[in-house]
Amino acid sequence: PPPPPEVVKVKVPNVFGNDPTSAAIRIQNAKLRVFIEPRFIKSDPRILIKGLNTVVDQDPKADTEVDPDTNVTIFVLRLRGSRFDTDLKGLTPTTAKELQRFKRAAEKPE
Repeated sequence: PPPPPEVVKVKVPNVFGNDPTSAAIRIQNAKLRVFIEPRFIKSDPRILIKGLNTVVDQDPKADTEVDPDTNVTIFVLRLRGSRFDTDLKGLTPTTAKELQRFKRAAEKPE
């Protein structure tokens, strides 16, 4: 019998600093699955919060070589209870569903 086909690895894209939708599209286009988790911070009107609503961490890290369909979790900086609007155009049904799950989690009040 012929040898099994070799699995071609894919590189995890660097999505640090991207908004959740752009990051999700880049990850799905790399043939990977995306999971999005909010990282909540407390609001302080005296502080301009840099990086709000952007990816602040990811697992696995950027440029890691993984099998296609590997789960990539991205962590998005959020203020608890703030609105999250996104456009689901260009997303696979699975990725769109994950963004909607994130929206519910991200908008939940304390």
